[in-house]
Amino acid sequence: MNNVVNEYLVCILVGNSWSYRKLPRLRPGVYHQNQPTYARVTFHHEDSFLQEVIIPYYEELGLVPRPTSLDEFATKPIPELPSDAATKKAMYQRLRNEYYAHFNQYRHLLEANSPRVLDRVPKEEIRNYVVHQQDANSDFAVLAVREVEIFCPFSRSEVEKIALVDIPGLGDLRVGDENLMLQTLGERVDVVLFVRRPDSVRYGWEARDTKLYDTAHKALNDLPERSFMVLNKMSSADKYNSKGCETLKRTIRENHIEVVNCVIADCSNPDQANQVLELILDYLVDNIEDLDSKYAKAYQDHIDILHKDLETDLQKASKALAGFGDEDQLFVDRFKEFKEELSDSLEKFLKKLRKDRETVDPYFKAKVDTVMKACQSDPGIPALEEIERQRTDRFGGSYRVRIQVRGVDKIKKSGMVTA
Repeated sequence: MNNVVNEYLVCILVGNSWSYRKLPRLRPGVYHQNQPTYARVTFHHEDSFLQEVIIPYYEELGLVPRPTSLDEFATKPIPELPSDAATKKAMYQRLRNEYYAHFNQYRHLLEANSPRVLDRVPKEEIRNYVVHQQDANSDFAVLAVREVEIFCPFSRSEVEKIALVDIPGLGDLRVGDENLMLQTLGERVDVVLFVRRPDSVRYGWEARDTKLYDTAHKALNDLPERSFMVLNKMSSADKYNSKGCETLKRTIRENHIEVVNCVIADCSNPDQANQVLELILDYLVDNIEDLDSKYAKAYQDHIDILHKDLETDLQKASKALAGFGDEDQLFVDRFKEFKEELSDSLEKFLKKLRKDRETVDPYFKAKVDTVMKACQSDPGIPALEEIERQRTDRFGGSYRVRIQVRGVDKIKKSGMVTA
């Protein structure tokens, strides 16, 4: 909470959320400062843009496969929409026709590791970073914006201690609005200001109104003590607007919307708008310490419950793992059992082998006898006479030729034969 710095952060939740459909997922904050109006614009970096903007569309629409990087998102076609629901078609078209089709026009604003920040955007250019203007002159920079902080002098000193953060209600075309709302309310807000403008179409309370309230209640458990309802009675509107304001104020509690105060005011009238802010400021000055004390106690109680639940789960886990606490000892015990069983089995096997070595194996003996008989009947070596015959047939002719040649040589040497 922000009372420590003597400043109160008021979150404005707009009930007629259709008027915000052209806004991207950002939360502009307005802070008092005694100097000319300017804004600090913070863009997404690559990872936050992929995880907080693009991936939620894929999850909500059931698109697969999901991109793992911005380059993959930019270069691969958007998968076909698996559902033909009207609201999902509108979401799909926003993803395809804006974020995907014009990616190259805002890609340079998404830096790799840390967000790009424009420290002093002049008043005349602020609109370019908070409202998506779908025309030929749009540079689509707004699609890459993560947060806008606007600093300007408040016209009345009574409300200088209030800072405003403006986030849309629960529209049906934006992905991730509920998470954005819960994060903003849970981390930054002292009080919530609901704004509802009745007309001929939305004359009474609707389901979306209670849904908006219930969603805010998830982040602020003491929401009834931290919220106001403003019914926007516009001087230029038709009779339904005025009657609707009276009807909504009269029936607010019947619809289980509990707030500190429900007021009717013309939000376009500076005096009436300031009166609303003064009402909120007076309430905060008188009650903020008590509110923060209750808020802190509620969260401490929640932490205590989580702590007890964690202790219970840890005890269960400890008991479940008790038998597996010493893996080394478990291995030693099991190995000892295995070694004893192996030694006993080997000893029994050796005894059996010693006993069986003197015993004739009839199957083996029969095979040996068969081989012996075959060797005796056909030894494979010829008889002596056969060996002599084969030697004579094989070498006898050549032997005679050599004798004849030697005889001729002797006759030549004796001169008995002339050439």
